[in-house]
Amino acid sequence: MKNSQNFKYFFIIAAAGAFASCSNAVTEDTKNVANLSNEITAETDSSFRKADAKLLVNAAELSLAEVQLAQLAQTSNKSVEVRVLAKKIEDTHNKLYKDLELMARKNKIEIPNSITPSGMEAYNILNTKSKKEFNSSYCTMTASNHQIAINLYEKIASTSKDTSLVTWAGSVIPELRANMDEAQVTLSKIK
Repeated sequence: MKNSQNFKYFFIIAAAGAFASCSNAVTEDTKNVANLSNEITAETDSSFRKADAKLLVNAAELSLAEVQLAQLAQTSNKSVEVRVLAKKIEDTHNKLYKDLELMARKNKIEIPNSITPSGMEAYNILNTKSKKEFNSSYCTMTASNHQIAINLYEKIASTSKDTSLVTWAGSVIPELRANMDEAQVTLSKIK
């Protein structure tokens, strides 16, 4: 029985690896790999919190994308306001990701470790914008992504049973709100 379960896990991991390597030649979908790893952990560890894992995976995916988008914004335009915003966003999300790694490790949760295909798609869309469209598109995307992040961290803060995760998520929300507000203000300045 134990060997058949081990074979099942081996097969799932092998299939995930094959899927990830074939699904996108440019970017491996580390979100799918993390989700699959978390599913396996949930089956073998009764104390594992699947809901926390899903939320941390989504938060990590978002932070990784925000870092890449911010780096693109810092190198792709001449607007000082947008470059300043992008640097702030990059710094915030680099720190958030490091914190996410610590929280995930503490809770035996696997999170993505590189930008996912959906993050890469957003990057590619932004990268094709004309110089004129780029700044407003970046600010709009940043404000929208931060509203998603605020909702995600509010959910972590209100649903997790891990008090350190609840406290941490709650402490992050004000900075995310400030970043969202700054993206909206920057958008109004450049229009």
